[in-house]
Parts: sequence; structure tokens; C-alpha cells
Amino acid sequence: MQHFFPKFWQIIIALSLFTASMAEARVTYPKFSYAYYNTQNQRIGDTNNVVAHAIEQGDLVPLRSSPQLTSAFEQVFASYKKTDPFNYQRFVQDPRLVRAIQQLIGEYACAEYRFRNNLPQAQGCNGFVTNKDTKEHQPFVSGQYQTNDLAVTALPKASSGLIYQITLPSSNKASLSLAWGAIHEMGTFFGRSVHRHQIILTVYIQAFNQKEDGGIGSRITPTAQVIWVILPKASEIGNQKSQQQAAQFAIKNAQMLVANR
Repeated sequence: MQHFFPKFWQIIIALSLFTASMAEARVTYPKFSYAYYNTQNQRIGDTNNVVAHAIEQGDLVPLRSSPQLTSAFEQVFASYKKTDPFNYQRFVQDPRLVRAIQQLIGEYACAEYRFRNNLPQAQGCNGFVTNKDTKEHQPFVSGQYQTNDLAVTALPKASSGLIYQITLPSSNKASLSLAWGAIHEMGTFFGRSVHRHQIILTVYIQAFNQKEDGGIGSRITPTAQVIWVILPKASEIGNQKSQQQAAQFAIKNAQMLVANR
């Protein structure tokens, strides 16, 4: 009988740890390697395409203003550069573009943190909570970002500047079964540049001239420009000490995939 209780508690602890690990394992995102890439229903990881090639070759650049990032933009936005070189230069040389993308990454990280720490739903990192009983759901899998985009609008200080709209589209708008959906886990690729559980965001970028009255004027990007941004694992983001630290952690470790489409 004396030996029963230690073994009993060992079993209980082991079961608890197993249950916790299983719960963590279930909180995942669809795999990017399984996502459909084109109208032929071919998957990213099963086809010879520039995105998979860039992942496997480790073609990544830190997402912070630098000559290296500007050079990478030339590859990522190559078609835009050819069709409109003047506005392309305005677009990629504006440091506010990178800051706006970083802000969007931070907003996602805050939502991920709220979800993984059972916090109330909010509209942003410092957003007002309307109902403390409504908890944040897993971003883009359920909850507010099934139907609402996660978006950032960056306004210029001068009237001659550009307005940027940086967006992670709702999963109703862009299904997570597609590579064009907002968020995935990496999944399995050849190479060792990224871990299969890291997060990859599909970021949509639009730029507009600003009207004299401050409103949104003519579009300078012919269509939304798309980049893929690779972040740490969602569990690592959720393990930070606060929403703000989660945002800082994600931004600090963000890398842009250099895939010339």
C-alpha cells in the first residue's frame, strides 16, 4: 500500500502532462506545404514552384529596413518594378512600408497571445474589450478573423505621401486551404532553414496616393502585392509575458520569404 500512492501520483502527473501536450498539439494551423497553390489544385509542397524553392533554399531576409531588404523587394516585386518603375521606387524606398508591415505582424502576435492565454477578444494590442466573457479565438481559424480582415492603415505625414493598407484577409475571404490564406504552419519542406511548426503569414499590400483632403486617392499598386512572412512558432509567441512582448518578439524574428513570382 505504501508503494501504491507514489506510483498513483506518478501516473496522474504523467496523464496530466500527456493531456496538456495533446491539447497543445491540437492547437495548430493548416500546413502551408499542403496548401493549394494554383487552379490545378496542386499543393505548395508537391510542385516545382518558386515559393517552395525559396523555402528549401533558405531565401529569407530579416523584415527590417536595410539595403538587404530593399534588394529583396526588387525580386519580390519584380513585375511591379517593370510595369511602373516610378511608383515602385516610391513604394519600396518608403520606410513607412516596413513599419506598417511590422505593425500588422505585431497585431497578429497580440491576437495569438490573447488566444493562447485565454484573454478577452479585442480589436488590437491595446484594443478596447467590449465583453470580458468573450474570449479571443484562434486567429483566422475561428472567431472575429473568420469574418473580419486583420488590417493596418498607415497614413503619411505629408499630403504628397502614400497611404498603405496592409492586410491579413479573413478566412472567409481567403480560405486557409489555399496558400493565399492569411496564416499557416510551415509543414514539411526539404532543407533546414525553417522549422515545420513555424508560422507563415500571407500579407497583402496596397498603396494609394493621398488626396488633398487626406482621404484615399488613386491606387499606385495595380493589384494587391503579396509577400510571405515567416515567424516563430505560435506557441513561442503565446509564451511571452504580455501582448506587447509577444508583438516585439514576433517583429524581431520576422523574416520575409524572397520568392520572385
